[in-house]
Amino acid sequence: MENATIVFANTRTMMGNRYVVEKDTKALAGERDLPLPALVLGALKAFRALQDQERLALGEALMELLELLLGGTLEGFPVSHAEPRADPHTR
Repeated sequence: MENATIVFANTRTMMGNRYVVEKDTKALAGERDLPLPALVLGALKAFRALQDQERLALGEALMELLELLLGGTLEGFPVSHAEPRADPHTR
């Protein structure tokens, strides 16, 4: 079995605490290929399976609504955490 790796080739920046902008790294030096231990790979696969189960249970229409309300993609985001958060800059 070939060793798993994780590739970091994009950056995500929060704009105005409202929008997430994803783009390439500023320099090639910012891109990384790192080894992914089998334990971590197994945990990520289990997490993905949980997300798939939640999507099926909730339905794709609700997922689209959550993405719209949260102002970004929910890919890689657990549905159980899809709740409004207070703006950390306001008190």
